[in-house]
Amino acid sequence: MRHRRLTFSKLISTDQQQQLVRDMLDRWNSGRGLRVLADRIDDAPDACIEVSTSGSTGPAPKVVRRSFDSWRNSIAANRTLFGYASNDVFAVLGGLSHSLTAYAVIEAAHCRAGLILGGGLGRKALQTSLAQATILHATPTQLRSIAPFGPFPNVRLVLSGGGALDDATARTLADALPNASCSVYFGTSEASFVTISNDTTPHGSVGTAYPDVEIEVRDITQGYGEIWVKSPYLFDGYAQGDDPMTQVIDGWLTVGEMGYLDDDGNLYLVGRKNRMFTSADINIFPEAIENEIKTLTGVDATAVLPKPDAARGAVPVCFYSGTPSPEALAEIANSRLPIPIRQFVQLTDWPLLAAGKTDLQALAKHEALT
Repeated sequence: MRHRRLTFSKLISTDQQQQLVRDMLDRWNSGRGLRVLADRIDDAPDACIEVSTSGSTGPAPKVVRRSFDSWRNSIAANRTLFGYASNDVFAVLGGLSHSLTAYAVIEAAHCRAGLILGGGLGRKALQTSLAQATILHATPTQLRSIAPFGPFPNVRLVLSGGGALDDATARTLADALPNASCSVYFGTSEASFVTISNDTTPHGSVGTAYPDVEIEVRDITQGYGEIWVKSPYLFDGYAQGDDPMTQVIDGWLTVGEMGYLDDDGNLYLVGRKNRMFTSADINIFPEAIENEIKTLTGVDATAVLPKPDAARGAVPVCFYSGTPSPEALAEIANSRLPIPIRQFVQLTDWPLLAAGKTDLQALAKHEALT
């Protein structure tokens, strides 16, 4: 996609966010690089954009560097897939400095469309603004947070990433977004879009390869292996911080995600290599347990973390928010899980990162794990 001057048909956000977005577009339109921070736009190498990864937290978050072209390539693919038009109004809910939000800003501007930045808007202003939206970029957690404000009948498309879209959330969206189709994608800040699902995607899969993406699963043991990706959307490296799970070899990238492919090319995720732990010589992927518990009635959010145990090495502890009592949840969940959860911890204040993902570092400090 050639360089073009970016603009919006309308921009709805707080005054501070509007100024940051204008600064972003000024730099993009002139070809100057930019690093997007929560409160300002800083310098970056020419024709590059630097944003925090969606899992970043703390005083020194990981910052990825992407070429303008890598995002232009994704935008061109999405315009073909989803038929974006200038009368569309994009809405995004997370912090501007995070990759999903910043990408949505640039995508909307490329389409000369409208943009709603929901982060920072009060409930009433957000509800009024989302009534104008036609395309919604959001994580499952963010979708659950806005569902009670609906319905929003003008939304025609939901692009959901940053985690599995559980069945309960999908049912809620049917009422909150009655006219929207939902495309769930798997991607990372380092790789951008990797797979995308549709109505024919088997249950439990994150879909087949996104356009122009190649996927390999390597070093397969016990039916799963490490996922490697090659595409025109890959990042240029970390501008700040690092991740030992991320490797780039001969144009192929992995971030330590584990999974498998079926015969039709559908990708299934097992979990992140760096979240896996061993309990009584069994490899435990917390994400698999979390996805199972999320299917239970009344559970809004969940996270499984290891607690050191002298006999077993570690035992899983489940944090959750929702209406079931710990005792009731234990009785139901443990009858369906391959390994029993020793402790269920009910939280009323669920810790979230700015990008809408669970703050696992905050949960790791909870007294239940000490």
